Amino acid sequence: MTRDKKIIRALTFLFILSTSFSLYALLAKKNTAAPVFLFMYDKQRRFLSEDSLSRPEFWDNYPYYILVSMHKSIHLERYASDEKSKSLIEDRLKANKRLFYRFHYVAGQDSVYHQTLQSVTQSGRQVVLLTDRNSVAYLNNFIDTSKHNIDIVDVTDLPIYLEKPGLSYFFRVSKNNTVVDLFVPRKELPEVTDKYISYVFSTSK
Repeated sequence: MTRDKKIIRALTFLFILSTSFSLYALLAKKNTAAPVFLFMYDKQRRFLSEDSLSRPEFWDNYPYYILVSMHKSIHLERYASDEKSKSLIEDRLKANKRLFYRFHYVAGQDSVYHQTLQSVTQSGRQVVLLTDRNSVAYLNNFIDTSKHNIDIVDVTDLPIYLEKPGLSYFFRVSKNNTVVDLFVPRKELPEVTDKYISYVFSTSK
């Protein structure tokens, strides 16, 4: 037997042995904690366990943006663009109407806006629309605001990372003034938007 073959056999034996010990240790430890994933974006860090990812409130198709924004402290009234908008936001928060839809118009996404705003109006729920001076001009293309009693508030850019790619999204402000239940609607799955709105209102009473 050549020297090279002996080395290969020895390495193979050590590999099998180490694998066996690792497997034994894993099986012997019955209460092993769930894996933890680290998400990083723009100097922000979030740790999330595998269990958390499987919870129903973790909806989404933009996980990195969602995770760095979840539970972020926010005083929404501070981002109102004028006193009237600030007063309206304060009134809605006091009345526990805490679900918001950030309408951020981007050309080419018209079908998403049509479907999303249709879900909002058909739900019969009190959803506050947050828009800005650039986007508000397009709002009437997707919803007849004269027919629907929907609060529309003018805001500046929010401290939520979904603002960066210019996405429109839902979120809820908790009673502790943190961002929760973030969700980005998709035109391919309008039924998920319906379920999301129903879910949020059924769990935020």
